[in-house]
Amino acid sequence: MYSIVSHDGDVVTFKPNSAQKWILLNEAHQHKNKGRDRTIILKARQLGITTLKIIDGLDKALFMKNRTVVITAHKKDKQIDIFKRVKFAYEQLPDNMRLDDGTIWNKPKASIDNANEYYFAENNSRILVSLDCRSGTPTDVHITELAFRRDAKEMMTGTMPSIHRKANVTIETTANGMGNYFHKMWVSNYKHLNPVFHCVFLPWYTDAKYIEEEERPVYPDVEHVTKPDYMGKKLSREQINWYMMQYQLHGEEVFQEFPSTPEEAFLASGDKFISDTFLRRMVTPEFTKDTTFEDLYIYRKPVKDDHGHLIIGVDTAYGGKEGDYSVISVRRRNGELMAFYRGRTDPEDLVDVVQRLR
Repeated sequence: MYSIVSHDGDVVTFKPNSAQKWILLNEAHQHKNKGRDRTIILKARQLGITTLKIIDGLDKALFMKNRTVVITAHKKDKQIDIFKRVKFAYEQLPDNMRLDDGTIWNKPKASIDNANEYYFAENNSRILVSLDCRSGTPTDVHITELAFRRDAKEMMTGTMPSIHRKANVTIETTANGMGNYFHKMWVSNYKHLNPVFHCVFLPWYTDAKYIEEEERPVYPDVEHVTKPDYMGKKLSREQINWYMMQYQLHGEEVFQEFPSTPEEAFLASGDKFISDTFLRRMVTPEFTKDTTFEDLYIYRKPVKDDHGHLIIGVDTAYGGKEGDYSVISVRRRNGELMAFYRGRTDPEDLVDVVQRLR
């Protein structure tokens, strides 16, 4: 029943694409298990997640009682753009329609209709697009492009206390490098046994429209996408053609715009010092885990000639369950890696690891 403007500029009826369906299934799963949705969505560009939240939010405001739906934008021009899309979907609705149960639904008139908010007095529900949601008590919050907010930490610490524990909260963003607030938030929840936010990564090939019929050569720097076990699945020839075309057009920018893994999304975005292509060509040599320290990896056994020719580099950290990682690297003078340790170990205990390496 909702209309949107497609990427081609046409007015079309909204129908969820494959990426949007995936998010809807995730939300249903979260509600079934926890009674609410708390999700971080790390994604490739142009998958339509904000569009999904616009339609879903407007639907809740129109048909459910006492809902406050808030969509936050990371800058003013995006705030204006998102609400224009909300307004378009609302204005395109017919004044009345017959529902499946035979009753006639009349489109409610907004009691508040301004530059960023609709409020419907009939059911005491509203949808608004803002730069934060520090005021009011929202029932549904969708935060866009958190990784690109300089005030991400301040915004989140101001937002979360105002949100009811049963409210739905989704955070949707493309990556913007490592070390920022969003990256730390993703890492602290990703693969955690009991995360505060469920993490969902949407790679470029989630969208079925990313295909190309014309045959394209496979470029060595991105041939990883052709591997049969790539991300647990095999991409079609048409998908590979499309990806190679994007690499031909954009070079290494394809890793940022259309990441294939969460690690690639963070590695390829932000201010880069080392080339993505160089990092992709690096391989992990064979290793064995040490029998005493599980975080110690042995790549080469020392030989007699190594005496006096090994370099040990140590980077200490606070350690502990929530602390940073301490690192030890052992190399020959020619740079060959002999052993590597990475673990949350208190500095004084690192002496035992160094002793073990002797």
